[in-house]
This record gives sequence, structure tokens and C-alpha cells, in this order.
Amino acid sequence: MIKNISTSLLITAIVALCVAGLLNYIIGYDFFRGLTIAFVGQLVLFYAWNTVLQAFMRVQFEKEKTKQAEYFSRQGIECTCAHCNTINYIPIFMDQTNDFACENCGKPNSVYIDITVAQQTDITDKQSLSVNKFIKEKLDATTKFQEK
Repeated sequence: MIKNISTSLLITAIVALCVAGLLNYIIGYDFFRGLTIAFVGQLVLFYAWNTVLQAFMRVQFEKEKTKQAEYFSRQGIECTCAHCNTINYIPIFMDQTNDFACENCGKPNSVYIDITVAQQTDITDKQSLSVNKFIKEKLDATTKFQEK
């Protein structure tokens, strides 16, 4: 970290020396005044540049986070922790392992997915099933009553 800062300051000082030297040589501007203006000017310009760049990156990060949240909401599931039974919402992926650390206790968990294939059928009418069951039970009772 200190090495990065000192390297950056050294480069800034070298550029400021070059600019001050050129200003002094070409137009006869005071060397130390040019050096000060060039050094401070670089610091101000780079601060402004970094501020704009950080704001842009923050906006991009928020967009990416929103996209990720939308993606997770489409392919996620609420799972209970195997250790403390806390409900965790986790994304489910079919091309990798589905491991997660519990938000409450921090212990690792794994999610195993079981896929079942079944024939597609029509939904049966529940009321007709109960009527058929009632009729069958009535017939069975009648048959038992007649046998006695």
C-alpha cells in the first residue's frame, strides 16, 4: 500500500517537474510556481476522475446486484438449515453443487435435488371421487346388512 502511494506520488512529481520545466523553457514561467500548479492540478484532476469513476462503478454494481437478485428470485428456494432449522433463501443451480452457509449459525449445508418424472394427467374432480366413495361404502354396508 505504501509502495503504491509512493510510486504514484513519484510519477506525479516527475510529471509536474516536466510540465514546470517546459513552461519555464517555452514561455519563461516561474519554475516553482509552475511546479506547484502542475502538482496540485494533477491531484485535483485525478481526484475528480476517481470520484466520477467510483460513482460510475457504484451504479454498475447496483445494476449487477439487481440483475443477480432477479436471477436468484427465479431459481431459488427456501431451505431450512440442517443444524438450527432457520429458513434460508438460496439460489439453486443445476450445473454446480448447491452448498450454502446458514445466515443464522454460519454452519455449512448442502442441498440435494431429486427429480421425479411422471406422466402428465388431467386433474380429477374431487367431488365425484367422494361421491363414488360414499356410494361404494353404502353398497358395502347394504351388502353386509343383507348377509346378516
